[in-house]
Amino acid sequence: MLERVIAAVREVARDEIMARYLQVERIYKADGSFYTEADLSAQENCWSDCTILPSCDDR
Repeated sequence: MLERVIAAVREVARDEIMARYLQVERIYKADGSFYTEADLSAQENCWSDCTILPSCDDR
């Protein structure tokens, strides 16, 4: 299962983050840190790929 998680994260990084690297606007948060459209897209895609993980309720 770990291999599937690693593969999913690599796919999201390649498709969502690297495709936009240095081409997106930084959005600053109140604490001074920032995020980008690529971050939001990667997060959304990682969550959609979480179906490969067992549910915590399945224990």
